Amino acid sequence: MHERPRTAAAFRALGAARLAERLCADTSPWRLCPGSSALLREAVMAVARTQAKRIPINTDRANDNGLRWFTRACDALDTPVERPAPANADPTVEAFLAAFAVYFAARHMQPAERSAVTQLGGVRKTRADPNSSLSAYYGARRVLGDYGSYLPPMASVLNCLKGLRVQMIEDFGDDCFAHVQAQPWPQECLEAVLAACSRFAIPAWSITVHETFLDVFVFSLSLGCRKAETVRYKLSNVRWLTPDLEERAPTTEWIASIADGAWCCISPVVSKTDYDNTKYGAQRMWFKVDSTDRWNIASRLLARERRRPASPQDRHVTPLFPDPATGSGVSGTTLVSWLDTVKHSHVPSKLWDVLTWHASRVTLASKLVALKQPWERVQTLIRWESVASVEI
Repeated sequence: MHERPRTAAAFRALGAARLAERLCADTSPWRLCPGSSALLREAVMAVARTQAKRIPINTDRANDNGLRWFTRACDALDTPVERPAPANADPTVEAFLAAFAVYFAARHMQPAERSAVTQLGGVRKTRADPNSSLSAYYGARRVLGDYGSYLPPMASVLNCLKGLRVQMIEDFGDDCFAHVQAQPWPQECLEAVLAACSRFAIPAWSITVHETFLDVFVFSLSLGCRKAETVRYKLSNVRWLTPDLEERAPTTEWIASIADGAWCCISPVVSKTDYDNTKYGAQRMWFKVDSTDRWNIASRLLARERRRPASPQDRHVTPLFPDPATGSGVSGTTLVSWLDTVKHSHVPSKLWDVLTWHASRVTLASKLVALKQPWERVQTLIRWESVASVEI
């Protein structure tokens, strides 16, 4: 067993420190900061911290997961997880270790419950899709790249993956790779969820949790936002305008005076297909306040702002959907837990696996397609990477 960093962030810091030592030891005419190794180390760490900012939270979690699996594979072979730099690496050894890491994860990774039983044969799988082990290796590979390790070509990994997929079919049947895809919410299920939350009928939930969940649920259906996007929204993403489209300062007095017919303008947050918000950031979403419509997101956000007022200068740091338990922004984990609770009490069990938070995006896209909106328009509104995503 070898001591090693246990997170992607720790690995990146160790890699930056190793780079700093290498640069400080440079004696060539082109060395950096020859008179101050401390200044050079500070510069290296500052650049490393800045580069780390590029990594989305979900990607860093995937990197941590990949590192854990790679660590277990290295433990099985009694070899260090800190792989050598290109100048010191044996390509044959590193290529085999990469393939073994995918093989090891594929043999030990358990399937998610929602996809554990094959769709046609009803066979319970005892191993996850090998593609999950490939994803884990990609996470580890990103970490090793930041550390400065040699990264072998992917040929041996992909050959091993093909063999693993053939073995899965032999063990669990030809339909073992059929995916369980999110489906549009049936209208009767939507009405059941709305009625239950409006009556505060979910056991063990407070009134505030009922209100928060329903607001997030309607928000997700109205904007088609990803779960990871929903938790990023602040009050500053929401602007209120008069029926004549005149924007006013969001004071408590102005918020209290808004009536039906006013406009709610929502600015999108960054997403995995638009990491700096330059692609979709200017695509504002407009909703007219209508207190007679229980699905009207503008009316719900207006009521939410009145319940939890914030000063104009604090709107950029105030979460749009605070967690009643903590006061900070609601997390993706909490959203999943809330939706599972609602589904298990008010949605038929056969639909539990296909009605996820992602189903909100599918629901909105389906309604837009039914309205004969151009696919390019649907792609923009749902903020998908390409038109091909709409076709799926």
